Amino acid sequence: MRFALSKRIMRWFFIGLMGFLLILVSHFPVDAVKIAFQSNRDFADDALIYNIYVMDTTGKNLVRLTQGAASDLNPTWSPDGTKIAFASSRKGNLGIYVMNANGSNPINLTQNPNGRDWSPDWSPDGSRIVFSSKRDRNEEIYVMNANGANLINLTQHLKSDRSPSWSPDGTRIVFSSDRDGDYEIYVMNPDGTNPIQLTEDPWASDEGPAWSPDGTQIAFSSDRDGDYEIYVMNPDGTNPIQLTHNLWEIDFAPAWSPSGTKITFSSFNHILNADVYVMNADGSDLINLTENKSADDFVSSWHPTPLAVSTEEKLGTLWGRIKQNNIK
Repeated sequence: MRFALSKRIMRWFFIGLMGFLLILVSHFPVDAVKIAFQSNRDFADDALIYNIYVMDTTGKNLVRLTQGAASDLNPTWSPDGTKIAFASSRKGNLGIYVMNANGSNPINLTQNPNGRDWSPDWSPDGSRIVFSSKRDRNEEIYVMNANGANLINLTQHLKSDRSPSWSPDGTRIVFSSDRDGDYEIYVMNPDGTNPIQLTEDPWASDEGPAWSPDGTQIAFSSDRDGDYEIYVMNPDGTNPIQLTHNLWEIDFAPAWSPSGTKITFSSFNHILNADVYVMNADGSDLINLTENKSADDFVSSWHPTPLAVSTEEKLGTLWGRIKQNNIK
């Protein structure tokens, strides 16, 4: 009887411990271990040829994913981290492609000879891809299924609409447009309805918006202080805060880490070379990750780290999370 009671107590203790560990895991933000970006570092004689690379979040262990003399641009990881969507000129005009995360099996999704498609972004569930295109001569935002089917023009506006970014809950798409005379940040429903202007500065351009992982902020680039810097604002456009203060440099293309604690961005320095930088989400602790004076490295994307869905997977990642967060 005593043995059976002890066994029951141990079982409930183990179940309680499992629950506690799962709660503990859910409160540990874990960032990606890889950042993808585009670079012309292997084509010094032709500055317009770019390939896609990945590196550690420290800027180390560089790996080239794409090969050849075409330009491969704008890499962005799928939500599950298994694929990368990108734009490429390998068939002439720019088109949207998807490849495995190791660079294998590239597939052309748009296949339009007049495409000029770029700047892809995945829906949070990975089922659709939104992108910019000039296939109808005017710059518009399109959406399609992740296999390239069911292509739809979302904006259908006489002005230029570009740089779409999906909200984490999938209910909105933020983008930049010059429909009021200069580039401002707008938001719309995923079907293109109800466009709302978020920024309004007749003397500045606001571009390249990117939604934070928790949906509470939008990062963007703006020249409202005289040169392009990185800003963040609330999702309704209120409380804009300038994060970078790099005089005479052009800071653009912000990208959030999966935990929302860091932001990478690209910057053209005074000798007109671009590098990828990382900083804390409040603008502190700025670090140059690429430091390449003979090439341009820019447009970065963080590898996602989605939380495992099964109990075993969550507990299996616990030790890694503890080590990454320096929990003793």
